[in-house]
Amino acid sequence: GFDPEGLIFAAGINSESVKLYDLRSFDKGPFNTFKLQRENDCDWTCLKW
Repeated sequence: GFDPEGLIFAAGINSESVKLYDLRSFDKGPFNTFKLQRENDCDWTCLKW
Protein backbone atom coordinates (compact mmCIF):
# COMPACT_ATOMS: atom_id res chain seq x y z
CA GLY A 1 0.00 0.00 0.00
CA PHE A 2 1.02 3.59 -0.67
CA ASP A 3 0.99 6.41 1.85
CA PRO A 4 -1.46 9.27 1.14
CA GLU A 5 1.32 11.34 -0.49
CA GLY A 6 2.43 8.48 -2.74
CA LEU A 7 6.07 8.55 -1.58
CA ILE A 8 6.25 5.58 0.77
CA PHE A 9 5.30 2.04 -0.18
CA ALA A 10 4.55 -0.57 2.49
CA ALA A 11 4.76 -4.27 1.68
CA GLY A 12 3.36 -6.99 3.94
CA ILE A 13 5.49 -10.14 3.84
CA ASN A 14 3.99 -13.55 4.78
CA SER A 15 1.67 -11.94 7.36
CA GLU A 16 4.77 -11.58 9.56
CA SER A 17 6.49 -8.32 8.67
CA VAL A 18 6.01 -4.97 6.98
CA LYS A 19 8.78 -3.39 4.90
CA LEU A 20 8.75 0.33 4.12
CA TYR A 21 10.27 1.65 0.89
CA ASP A 22 10.87 5.22 -0.24
CA LEU A 23 9.92 5.25 -3.93
CA ARG A 24 12.60 7.87 -4.65
CA SER A 25 15.27 5.37 -3.59
CA PHE A 26 13.47 2.05 -4.05
CA ASP A 27 16.61 0.39 -5.49
CA LYS A 28 18.34 0.73 -2.08
CA GLY A 29 15.83 -1.62 -0.46
CA PRO A 30 13.54 -1.01 2.51
CA PHE A 31 14.44 1.80 4.90
CA ASN A 32 12.60 0.12 7.78
CA THR A 33 11.21 -3.33 8.61
CA PHE A 34 8.70 -4.20 11.31
CA LYS A 35 8.45 -7.81 12.44
CA LEU A 36 5.08 -8.66 13.94
CA GLN A 37 4.03 -11.64 15.99
CA ARG A 38 1.83 -13.83 13.85
CA GLU A 39 -1.68 -14.49 15.13
CA ASN A 40 -2.99 -18.07 15.18
CA ASP A 41 -3.85 -19.10 11.63
CA CYS A 42 -4.52 -15.50 10.60
CA ASP A 43 -3.35 -14.19 7.23
CA TRP A 44 -3.40 -10.54 6.20
CA THR A 45 -5.61 -9.70 3.27
CA CYS A 46 -4.82 -5.98 2.93
CA LEU A 47 -2.62 -3.21 4.27
CA LYS A 48 -3.95 0.34 4.75
CA TRP A 49 -2.39 3.60 5.88
